[in-house]
Amino acid sequence: MNSDLRLSASSSACQTAAERVSVTTANGTGVVAERPMYFTNFKGVSSGTDVLGATHTGSDYYFADVSSLPSYHSYITILNPPGGAIANLTATYYRGGTVLGTDTLAVPAGTRGTIIPKSFGQRVATWVHASAPVVVERPTYFNNYFTGNVHNVSGAASVVGAPAPATDWRFAEGYTGGGFQENLLLANFGTSAASGKVVLEYDNGSTLTNTVSVPAHDALSFDVNNATATKQGTCAPTPCVLSQSVSAEITVSSGAIAAEREMFFQYNHLDRLTGRTVTAQGGSDVTGQAGAARLTAYSFAEGYSNQGYDEWLTVQNPTASSETIAVILVNGDGHNTTQQYPVGAHTRFTIDVGALVSQHLIQPGDTFRGYEVSMTVQSTSGVFVAERPMYWDTGSSGTQGGSDVIGYMGN
Repeated sequence: MNSDLRLSASSSACQTAAERVSVTTANGTGVVAERPMYFTNFKGVSSGTDVLGATHTGSDYYFADVSSLPSYHSYITILNPPGGAIANLTATYYRGGTVLGTDTLAVPAGTRGTIIPKSFGQRVATWVHASAPVVVERPTYFNNYFTGNVHNVSGAASVVGAPAPATDWRFAEGYTGGGFQENLLLANFGTSAASGKVVLEYDNGSTLTNTVSVPAHDALSFDVNNATATKQGTCAPTPCVLSQSVSAEITVSSGAIAAEREMFFQYNHLDRLTGRTVTAQGGSDVTGQAGAARLTAYSFAEGYSNQGYDEWLTVQNPTASSETIAVILVNGDGHNTTQQYPVGAHTRFTIDVGALVSQHLIQPGDTFRGYEVSMTVQSTSGVFVAERPMYWDTGSSGTQGGSDVIGYMGN
């Protein structure tokens, strides 16, 4: 993108742009596209973000969190594709049972637009409505933000909005160990309370269930660290033994909500195989997978595991039966490998992708492109959910942070 805009990576100039990728393949199968971004000293932050591209436009987008806390800078960015009509957008902000205010913007066809949200000094739920089909994201940047288990962190995250509230949301990733803070953000855009439950599923097979109620026109933050540490809720089996790696399902029996999972971290990982250490601070955010678990395959376009980068795959098996998960890796030098793993019922499972690349994918003569990895994850025995968290630190003059996406759901 920098090359297309004729900007060097070290340029101090700033360009805003939206991207639309159109691809024609010989067999008509299409491709999967992600957009990683890295930046230095924007609002005092040097970090990066990643999102999975949207495959279609829409008129409505819902965000569980648009923050205007003192440490935060949040934006609402819009792509109105070429060839259509002017899109008139209205962003409506909710908290505490009321509409706090609105912002409006007209975005011509073939144009990128940006709404700078009103400052309410807190996290607010936001509904964005457009008069013509568009794509809407919410990038956010935080500098020296103090929170829970991680204390002060700086970083960034971006999500494409949910197309509609739903009654069921799932997340494969989650971690509550030292240096991590995990929160589930639940937003109710309706006029009556939404009641339901949060089920946490751990990598040792234990589950923890809590009831929740999100008031009308309001948002709720569920502290996964606190629930795990205090064993808050109903635990199974007993005696209750919980681990630090956790996936989640949120269901509501009345109303509908939007759900995101924010994680803040002071990441420090030593790879015992390679002896590499990656330390990074920052945060990530992802909109959950909506609806009942129904998919048996996910694809990820982005992935990198060279020096200074850690890549992981996290899997949630929400079914009552053990499943076999096949991980297929391909790299920029044209090599591939397939590995299989058993995942227990109602269990979260973690795979070190960097170790897989080093052990099974890199071949003599490979270039740095050997560490550029795309991935397909398939089940032969049942439905599941898959995410790909990444962490990096490129040195004192570079960037550090983390990103996370749920895989592309082709079926």
